[in-house]
Amino acid sequence: MAKKRKTELDIDVVDEEMAPPPKAEEAPPPSPKEGAAAEEGEKKEKKPFIHPSVLKLGLIILPILLVLGGIGFGVSSYLKKQARLAEEERLKQEELKKQEERLAQIPQILTYEMSRFFVPLKDKEEEKFLSLVISMELSSDKVSVELDKFLPSIREAMFFYLSEKSSANLSGQANMELLEKDLKLLVNRNLQSGSVKKVLFLEYIIQ
Repeated sequence: MAKKRKTELDIDVVDEEMAPPPKAEEAPPPSPKEGAAAEEGEKKEKKPFIHPSVLKLGLIILPILLVLGGIGFGVSSYLKKQARLAEEERLKQEELKKQEERLAQIPQILTYEMSRFFVPLKDKEEEKFLSLVISMELSSDKVSVELDKFLPSIREAMFFYLSEKSSANLSGQANMELLEKDLKLLVNRNLQSGSVKKVLFLEYIIQ
């Protein structure tokens, strides 16, 4: 009997060891209000703390940075404008220089203008006068010096030549061209350093 009891006890112990452990009781899920409250609490815990002195410093520095930024923008705009104006002035000066170079390549025309002649003409029917102003194109600047030297005698010769003409001899394009050739020849007879290349009529009035 004692042996049989021992065997039954052993079976009971084995059964207890093989039995699964009891399940732990699961906590019920939190309600939406409890979940929101928990999240809010976590956010409050995570929110960093900013010292008031740091905030004051930020409020002081921010306006200064804004002012400095405005000044920097204004200075930059002014410098760009000055650079643009300087470039425009440089281009303008270059264009003027090119124009001067082109003008320098054009041969200079030396001229000599004589004061007005007022000459009575040889008209029989009525009294008429020639009012004449001429400019002469010269071959060199030396001719201008020589004309100044002999101007009185040249003017006298031209005056007597013109006074022998009538209004009919001086009217018309052909007669003007002939007069231009005669005056040029008359002046060149008195010159040695150069010559008169052309005679231009600045005023030619018969009245």
